[in-house]
Amino acid sequence: NLLQLHEGDIPRALDTLGEMSASQRERLEVRSRCAWNWITTFSPEDFRYRLMRDDDPLVELNEQEAKAIADLYKVVEVMDEIDDKEYTTRLYDAAKDHGLPTGDFFKLVYRIMIGKDRGPKLGPFLKTCGREKVLSILGRY
Repeated sequence: NLLQLHEGDIPRALDTLGEMSASQRERLEVRSRCAWNWITTFSPEDFRYRLMRDDDPLVELNEQEAKAIADLYKVVEVMDEIDDKEYTTRLYDAAKDHGLPTGDFFKLVYRIMIGKDRGPKLGPFLKTCGREKVLSILGRY
């Protein structure tokens, strides 16, 4: 996930992991180059993704979906300040409170975030993306 989130920029991806010894970093760089090669050369298309950018077209939302995404934005604003159980509950409530089936809501969030109907497990994926990046993408809506 980290490599795809950083579009293959290995140094930037590794920087997100925090401090490590030079030898650890060197080993991770080698493994990351191999992983990126596999992703770009051999992985199935549905495995690959990139985060949406400001110049990508917006997903059309109805009123119900827009309200659910607005609630998700509020969840992401505090996701680093609440425990995982509360985070997960609020993530599901963003859909439920607006009458959206969870599967439909998650599909919508994936379309907004990566332009696909499916992706990595949503809760951890949003945390891995990071608060600022997710808010910047959701903020377009």
